[in-house]
Amino acid sequence: MKRSLFSVVLAVCLLCSFTSCATSYMPISKVPDAQELGNISATFETKEKIRIGVLGVMGIGLSGAGGYMIGASINSPERKKAAATGALVAGTGIGLAIIQDLVFNAPKRSRINKAAREALITAARQRYSEDIDVREIKVIYIQPSGRLHSYSATGIVIQN
Repeated sequence: MKRSLFSVVLAVCLLCSFTSCATSYMPISKVPDAQELGNISATFETKEKIRIGVLGVMGIGLSGAGGYMIGASINSPERKKAAATGALVAGTGIGLAIIQDLVFNAPKRSRINKAAREALITAARQRYSEDIDVREIKVIYIQPSGRLHSYSATGIVIQN
């Protein structure tokens, strides 16, 4: 019983940690000697949007089914075989979710973060001098607008 409970907890923790990677938050460490000039925000549009995708949906479904199979095998006479099958199904689901995130969403996330950085630097240059940089960029999806998608970005402007 301890092994199957451990497997269920591990599968759920891994699923949650991998699906949370799809956020558009880009942490950049603060430069200790940098002079903060203030906060900046900007809106921008891009063609990119991070989606769950077919592999992500299949991964979530398989992970849930595998977790159920592991939990349902506790009172089964063939406990080990059923738990191993459930672990295999859950592992396959987690693998599909990882593939969705790393193969399909990572390049989109990178392009969205670059567009956010460019929009923030452009907005900051209108307000401050040319020798600036933007740190701690946070991107929030607003809404679709035709073929493009609107985003809002915030960051901290520092003096280089």
